[in-house]
Amino acid sequence: MRVNLYIRSTVTLFFIVATCSGPAIAGSDEIQFSDSFEEVETVVTCPSQPSTPVTGRCGVEPGDGNLLIRSHIAIPDIIYRNAELLIDAAGNIQCAACDCSETAGYDSATVLNCPEVLTTPGLINSHDHLSFQTGPVDTGSERYDHRHDWRLGIRGHSEFDSSSSSSSEARTWGEIRQLLGGATSLIGSGSATGLVRNLDRAADRDGLDGPHIRLSTFPLRDFGGELITSGCDYPDLPSPNLGEIYQAHISVGVDLAARNEWLCSSGELDDTDATLPGPSIVHAIAMTAGDIPSLLASRATVVWSPRSDIMLYGMTTPATLLANQGINLVLGTDWVTTGSMNMLRELSCAAQHNETGLDGYFTDRDLLKMVTSDAAVAAGVGDSVGTLAPGYIADLTLFDASVRTNFAAAVEAEQEDVVLVLKAGSPLFGDGPVVDALSDEVGDCELMGATVPGDCMNDRRLCVATETGFTYLELKTAAGGLHPIYSCGGPPAGEPSCTPARNEGDSIVYTGISTSGDSDGDGVANESDNCPSVFNPARPVDGFQQADDDLDGIGDVCDDQP
Repeated sequence: MRVNLYIRSTVTLFFIVATCSGPAIAGSDEIQFSDSFEEVETVVTCPSQPSTPVTGRCGVEPGDGNLLIRSHIAIPDIIYRNAELLIDAAGNIQCAACDCSETAGYDSATVLNCPEVLTTPGLINSHDHLSFQTGPVDTGSERYDHRHDWRLGIRGHSEFDSSSSSSSEARTWGEIRQLLGGATSLIGSGSATGLVRNLDRAADRDGLDGPHIRLSTFPLRDFGGELITSGCDYPDLPSPNLGEIYQAHISVGVDLAARNEWLCSSGELDDTDATLPGPSIVHAIAMTAGDIPSLLASRATVVWSPRSDIMLYGMTTPATLLANQGINLVLGTDWVTTGSMNMLRELSCAAQHNETGLDGYFTDRDLLKMVTSDAAVAAGVGDSVGTLAPGYIADLTLFDASVRTNFAAAVEAEQEDVVLVLKAGSPLFGDGPVVDALSDEVGDCELMGATVPGDCMNDRRLCVATETGFTYLELKTAAGGLHPIYSCGGPPAGEPSCTPARNEGDSIVYTGISTSGDSDGDGVANESDNCPSVFNPARPVDGFQQADDDLDGIGDVCDDQP
């Protein structure tokens, strides 16, 4: 066994220590600590498990209602290679370890052999707008300072909007799009019956317990485009109830008016008492180092949507600043209009920005946790889903790991790499022969495509009719004008850019592309950049300067103590 540990901070150390009480490890013989600051992974290699020849990516040996999966598994803190995951007939995990043979139900279980597959918790999309399904809007090179600029076409900006549809067919189509990208849970500002769990709709959680999640797109009731830079003379202030999770769009922009939204929502200003208990702040783009104390005091989570942020504002949430100070970060697609079509594309954007703009600050493990265990905790369901451990519900996504290994098999996955998606141990989508073998009755799940060259949905089955009452053909017929639900071999056509760029005539000019003189592409030459390896352009909220709250010459996004 080799275990590599990279301790970035005391906060990271806490999580690493916490994972040591996980499933029993068989065959351990060595622990190595990395002395580099490059990405490292925690990996346990188990003794090889017995298996039979597999045709395709997984093979099934029939048994009873228990299910034993033999594959690599992500807890997600640790990768167990050649491990076992035992699920009972009720859809609950009974064992996740190198060897589950001592667990009741093991000997008679149906066996799913997937020797080159990574099993992870089902992905959780922490934010979307499910009723908006019409696809990307081409905003060209125009970038905005606040969401009211593009919503209302004010301050010299162009207005754009995306039409919405609240029909059951459209919402179901949107959930299929999320499901095909590996998601099993969604906070989507709307819901459809069946398929993924809608964490913000009690009726559509499919039996999952948890606190009420109250969503607010305009928590300050500033529908009319109020842009306030000081004081709190908004139409309203947030008033969350204790015992619920309050998810609100706050600080949606890059100027002083955007930051002021948090000041008036958090109680930072003397004339407010709107302190939020445990909120999820959606976007939080204009946050500064000065907001860290109030974020920590309120136990806030920040929902990061890099693709949509970059497309609209040319920059995104200061993710390294927040994570370095212990703020929980999770990922959400925002909406298909300017965001990602599914969680795989949002992970791809986060990974790209991390690689080119954040100096690789986040490991693949960090990114996977943003869409599994950390997302579950933020949604108040961290004791039920998001982790592979006894007692948890078996919401799972299985990824092809024959080319990409360990955490990268999930974080860098393409649409065709999703082998199987299970909700409470039952298939929702996946490779046809596997879904057929695991379904209650052959034919329960529909074949999505015929043999069309290059179509990654060939021989895939989707269990939509049993979940929703709609057939796939009915939904496909009704989906004219809606965004496609999948894309083979890479990004969908017209996908919004994930490369930050800005040239708005306000002295903030950059391409987001690394050059020899500007390594992070933020428009500030290396010799003048207070954080040359981490993207930190001058922002309107920081007075058109690079943020350095403590004036120590080190930019806040790369300062251990800003």
